[in-house]
Amino acid sequence: MRFYGIPHRDDPLGLAVPGVTSILSAVSPPEEKQRLIDWQAKEIAEGRDPKAGAKRGTRAHSILENFVRTGELRPLDDSPEMAEAFGFAQGMERHLRSFDSFLWSEAPLRSGWDHVWSAADADGVRLARVWSSVWGYAGVPDLIGRHRNGLTILSDFKTSTRPYFRASGSTIPAHCHVGYLKYKKTVRQLCLYRLAIKEVLGIDIDALQIIVGLPKAGESQMFYVRDNEIALETERAKQACLAFWTRYELGALVA
Repeated sequence: MRFYGIPHRDDPLGLAVPGVTSILSAVSPPEEKQRLIDWQAKEIAEGRDPKAGAKRGTRAHSILENFVRTGELRPLDDSPEMAEAFGFAQGMERHLRSFDSFLWSEAPLRSGWDHVWSAADADGVRLARVWSSVWGYAGVPDLIGRHRNGLTILSDFKTSTRPYFRASGSTIPAHCHVGYLKYKKTVRQLCLYRLAIKEVLGIDIDALQIIVGLPKAGESQMFYVRDNEIALETERAKQACLAFWTRYELGALVA
């Protein structure tokens, strides 16, 4: 479980709070946790690295972060792993070209936000993050940008070997269920980031966006989260925070 240091007016040393994804994972239903355990065991048994997807996602994030800052989409080294991540990023790039400007890409891109940087650790590394002192979490949004339609949009980048799936009220096909769970968790993650961005940066987020890179070069998905869904999932995400801290304080939390 990852914790972030955040400022606090009543404690000069600040507080340590969990990351958004740590909270959502810790309070997820037992069947979802078991599904992850079973999948990890299967990957290992079949000789695959269960962390390969996360590593690929990190590389794709770096490629897209470099694009936001330089306007150039390119692999960042000559490794086969970077080439694979570049294939995923190629499909995601076109969605970023619809922005007029960027305010945040893993870190602030404008002046006046020095307070979001952490103190340097033992290796001299500083981390930019947003947080909620009200709900007790922190995290690092992928992207905040001004869209050409005038909206301020909070985006999250994902890479996946299979498509994400947004339910539309019908029964979810079995082969789409994992994609549906990933979509719902990402929506709740964005809803919590949205609250933290308002609390720490004073910015109103107009829309939430999920961009999913897929294996075929140039292929991707893009979801805008509907207003009614944002309202519903924000409340569910708040309840997840309450459940986390209740279990944590009772010593009954199993992450």
